[in-house]
Amino acid sequence: MWEVCPLCKGQGYEDIVISHEGISQPVMKFCTVCNGRKIISTTTGLPPSGDKLIEPDAYDILCKLRDELKNKK
Repeated sequence: MWEVCPLCKGQGYEDIVISHEGISQPVMKFCTVCNGRKIISTTTGLPPSGDKLIEPDAYDILCKLRDELKNKK
């Protein structure tokens, strides 16, 4: 039996905000509970098995954000 992920509410991602030098930038990342699958097992609390969705590396995201903020000055 499956249920909608309680953390992301079936979105598959979490919205996080990264702040740097007073400027905030929203970033989406795969949900840490369902791994972007949108559902979890009611018995184990785990997402369906299979190929894991690939999440962009957080370091690359932060570097891109840093560069964008530098260019806005």
